[in-house]
Amino acid sequence: MEIKETITRTSFSAAELTLTLDGYRLNTLEYAPREHYKFIRSIGRGLPSTAAQARHFVAKPNMDVLNMDDVHAIEAIMNAAGLQGRYQYTKSGRWVRLVNSCDFAKAIKVKFGI
Repeated sequence: MEIKETITRTSFSAAELTLTLDGYRLNTLEYAPREHYKFIRSIGRGLPSTAAQARHFVAKPNMDVLNMDDVHAIEAIMNAAGLQGRYQYTKSGRWVRLVNSCDFAKAIKVKFGI
């Protein structure tokens, strides 16, 4: 019965997700300056660690699939800006995608003062 509810709903908050913690972040690693950040962002991975990376992130704020550790990292940034993330399960149900990436871009702007 719970599985049917998961299929019919389109977005969930972080508290409503049933994913388990994996102990590692899949797609929200922070990269040092002078690394190949533009390529990493082009495939939907990585969080900015400098203002220049943040400007590039805001231009294309889409994220790849996320595990629960990634969700916690995203929620920490969004909660600091007074926002809340919404997530949608992938077909496999093992990962989620960030639905409101435009709000996440706003939170990145607040964090880096852009």
